[in-house]
Amino acid sequence: MKRAFSGSFAVSATLAAVLISGSAFAGPSCGGREGEAALRTAALQQYLMVAALTCQRVPAYNGFVVAHQSELQQSDHALLRLFVGRNARTGDADYNAYKTWLANAASMRSLHDPQFCAIADAAFGAATERDKPLAQLVDERPVPLDISQACGQQTNAAPAESLQRQASLIAR
Repeated sequence: MKRAFSGSFAVSATLAAVLISGSAFAGPSCGGREGEAALRTAALQQYLMVAALTCQRVPAYNGFVVAHQSELQQSDHALLRLFVGRNARTGDADYNAYKTWLANAASMRSLHDPQFCAIADAAFGAATERDKPLAQLVDERPVPLDISQACGQQTNAAPAESLQRQASLIAR
């Protein structure tokens, strides 16, 4: 499937979102187990959303959302609490920047990773299991996007520089 946006547009949009919020990835920690789980869950959901559109797997994505709707909503609230807890003034914008960054990172990966849809298919298979809690799925599977920056685990590079470095890693 052809994509309407170029890779440079996605990187530019990502950088703009981070630069606007300024502190989206500057937090000192993941906010404990709940915060880390929320960051990982958001990464999985954004990855699957991009895969649904890129790989024509919309029914699989809808099945994932229906199977885990309550858990996704709870996790999303925990994610917002994490960012607001880090910085009450910019937390909402930081939350939105993180979610945008995840979607853009997944989009960049879809452009450059020939295994993107195969990886997504495996994730969809696991994620639509109704008898397994979403938290367990997120714990058991590696997150298909690098979220270490959101936990403050990257080097002291400025957010834009870190994002450029991460975009180049995703593009490989």
